[in-house]
Amino acid sequence: MENKTSAGVRPRYKRVPKKLKQLAEERASAAGKLQFHLDGHNIILGQYERVQSKVKELKEKLRLSEEELRISTEKLQLSEEKRNLLVASVASIDAMIAEVAPHVDPNWIEAIRRGRDYSAHGSLREYLHSQMQLRFPDWISTVELSKLAVEAFSLTFDTPIASWLWRKRSIFGALHALLNEGLIEKGPKIPNPGTVATTTWRIKVETQPRLDDL
Repeated sequence: MENKTSAGVRPRYKRVPKKLKQLAEERASAAGKLQFHLDGHNIILGQYERVQSKVKELKEKLRLSEEELRISTEKLQLSEEKRNLLVASVASIDAMIAEVAPHVDPNWIEAIRRGRDYSAHGSLREYLHSQMQLRFPDWISTVELSKLAVEAFSLTFDTPIASWLWRKRSIFGALHALLNEGLIEKGPKIPNPGTVATTTWRIKVETQPRLDDL
């Protein structure tokens, strides 16, 4: 006799096969293990990605460091080459001093300590030229130009001979370069107390700016 309900015939439940029940339990257990493993896997994956990112960052830092090292190496090589040239230059000058004045020890000549740098090509010439422009049409002596340059570039000399050599090489060299370029002219010599007469200079008349040019 069938069991009935108010809605009609009650459905008859089939008995679950034992094998299916066993497989369902195994599937639920395997799924649980998979989920647990995936949770751990995601943690490991996150760690891996962080380490990978850090390695990438370190590789980039290493690349930049290697580039800096390459640039520093090139700078060092250039510096060593310049040092060797300067050493050779000093040795050459020492040899010439020995020929001209055997009694003078080149080591007595102290190096010039520079404040404001005028080593850029033409900067000393430009300064001397500008001072003559300010003084035009008057003449200005080599001695006065030298004093102005020493003050302007904050130069100091440990010995009188160092000052004399600087004036002879730098000031005279710059003035003669301006003279050869036709920018200045040489004037009469004037007395210089305590030493020989000093040459005077001024801007060449045709190179002095005119009012119409301003």
